[in-house]
Amino acid sequence: MIVPFWLSQPWMGALLRLLVEDPIIIMRRKKVLVWPLSTEEHPIMSHTRLMACLLSGKACENLASWKPGTSKQYRSHINRYKDTWDVKPVLTKLKQLEPLQSLPLKELTLKLVMLMALTQAARVQTLHLLVLKNISIKEEAISVWLGDNIKQCRPGFNIQSVKFFPYTKDESLCVCRTLRTYLEKTEHLRDETGKKDGRLLISFIKPHKPVSRDTIARWIKHVLTISGIDSTKYTASSVRSAAASQARSMSVPIRHIMSKAGWSRESTFAKHYNKEIVQEGDPFQDAVLD
Repeated sequence: MIVPFWLSQPWMGALLRLLVEDPIIIMRRKKVLVWPLSTEEHPIMSHTRLMACLLSGKACENLASWKPGTSKQYRSHINRYKDTWDVKPVLTKLKQLEPLQSLPLKELTLKLVMLMALTQAARVQTLHLLVLKNISIKEEAISVWLGDNIKQCRPGFNIQSVKFFPYTKDESLCVCRTLRTYLEKTEHLRDETGKKDGRLLISFIKPHKPVSRDTIARWIKHVLTISGIDSTKYTASSVRSAAASQARSMSVPIRHIMSKAGWSRESTFAKHYNKEIVQEGDPFQDAVLD
């Protein structure tokens, strides 16, 4: 089987467990992968390579037969995708980041980013695309528009904004309250840069410019680290599986989980995101934060 060498994908762990020999990385060269009806190079080749895999019909957990270097390189990726982290230690840490008004901008930003990621099962790309233009702030919800299409967009599902709902059970975990405070604290910084309608998330370091996706991913990993989660095993993208698995464990109907995360098929959630939660010590949001 020929697949993209894309270690961040949730299916990678399952694929690696089916390997019977060392995978072969296909070196990048011109037109190694083209569109089926033309000679144009496939756009995926601009940011990844291909991997040739000899697979078995049964998952193999024993990597003893692999070469030492290969075994060490891929064992961490196999372990990464077979389970997910427990959200409770992260929520405990977020509760401690109070009161909001006296929090330094760094801590306030970290809290907001993690709350948005958890309550929306959001990709880093989604958080990065949030913009202030035409933001709607109401008592019942805050709607934030996206500056571009996200990965889940497809015919019949073209999400253009993200709606955040208040969490009245515990104000310290309310994403709307945290977002309002963040907007208040960053308003004068946006006035200075002249980008009041630009990206929602800006750097907490001068000159407070809009941040990249990589920066947002580092923020999420930092929150995992300070919450006692192994951030060498779990990446920023693991928030989706952690939130979705927590919601499922709290008996949230599959249709609500799929709607929140933008999945079109139940098999996608069942195969790649419904994972065993590793214990460390709207209905979707309530289940995640409860």
